[in-house]
Amino acid sequence: MKTKRFKILAAAVLSAAMLIPSLRPLHAQAASNTISTTAPQAYINGNQAHGVVLIREGNTFVTLTDLKQLGDYVYQYDNVKKEVTITGKGTTVMVTAGSKTMQNNGSKVPLKVAPFLHKGKMMIPLRAVADAFDAYVYWNGPAKTAYITKPRSETIADLKSKDLATARNAVITLPHISKLPQAELERTYMEMQGVNYYFPKNEWDKYFILDNDLVSYYEIQGNIAELKWQAKLDNKSKKHSNLFFLKTDIKKEIGTQPNVKNWTIAEFTFRYPVGVTSYELINSQGTITSGWIELNKDDPSYKGVIVDIPEESESK
Repeated sequence: MKTKRFKILAAAVLSAAMLIPSLRPLHAQAASNTISTTAPQAYINGNQAHGVVLIREGNTFVTLTDLKQLGDYVYQYDNVKKEVTITGKGTTVMVTAGSKTMQNNGSKVPLKVAPFLHKGKMMIPLRAVADAFDAYVYWNGPAKTAYITKPRSETIADLKSKDLATARNAVITLPHISKLPQAELERTYMEMQGVNYYFPKNEWDKYFILDNDLVSYYEIQGNIAELKWQAKLDNKSKKHSNLFFLKTDIKKEIGTQPNVKNWTIAEFTFRYPVGVTSYELINSQGTITSGWIELNKDDPSYKGVIVDIPEESESK
């Protein structure tokens, strides 16, 4: 990898952005859609359920397609028996439409509500299956949203790393929950082809992510990223007065806006088409240092889209 001045990169990024279609990383998918006060929603490992989400007698049900975000398991559906089998990492779970009994490694587990068919789709009890695979379940009652999180073991190990960039790269892939009473805000897609991450200097356990016109602030609690604040930006307005790193003001927000007045921020701007991360160390007075790094997954020193900043400590 090599580091050069950021200005040299501008033309290359612009040209590539017009030629290569947009891609989206896992954590960027966590940028959510507005949910109404009457429609329940579910997030499974940071991915919003796009199929119907139904509540029966206080139990949340999702489609098999959405449930597949739970992990790298084998998912099978027997259309004749109306039976779903999920297998992985020493656990085999089987649920059947109309049956209040779930099979977990051959043992019978009672269900409060039986799985059922809805418009030809098998609806699966989310909590029961998540519990069987030791996933964390959180129900946000006011927002009528279920959150299921089960980070990969590799991610959990990297969180414990003493290397700052390694821990930060693990953090941005953590699934999230929200305890805020309001629904998460809607992202407006604008072909940005990348995301921006903002960490306090030399820290890894709190960060902002800017995805198109949606900015979210997370704090790490255990192995979960908890949404503390979120805002939709007005890209036609002036620079924000309190969050100095934002180029525009806020149109709408939920949660409590963090006080970053005295922060020095490590900013990372990752653009998919060119495989480059640009970085800056900034504070309320301006830019302290900047540069960019070409990313190469085959390089032994590759850690992810969050890179080392020479002027920042590399250890936690």
